[in-house]
Amino acid sequence: MKTKIERMFDDIRVGRKAIIAYLRPFLNLPMNEDSAWQKVKRYRKNYVLPVERFLNGKPFVDPYWFKYWFLLYTIEADKRRRNKALRGLRRGQKGITLQGRKKRATEGTINE
Repeated sequence: MKTKIERMFDDIRVGRKAIIAYLRPFLNLPMNEDSAWQKVKRYRKNYVLPVERFLNGKPFVDPYWFKYWFLLYTIEADKRRRNKALRGLRRGQKGITLQGRKKRATEGTINE
């Protein structure tokens, strides 16, 4: 019979290969392991991907924290896409007012 702590560590992915295999469908990682690991490191640096390290230096991912992070990441990515689309609107289209030389979005344009 496993203890509660042992069961907690059953789901954790330990090591580069296990992490890459687990994250590949979510982050669209390349098949080359070196390139995939570089992409994981880039996501960790730029988007705070929850890849941690044990005291011995081995990297690990907890699937529960990763799924929470992925949910927040997709919400933020949708917001970024929406804002980018709003910036692309031309003069006279709904949502953008011209003030002087700068374009400024009016309040509430993101929700429209």
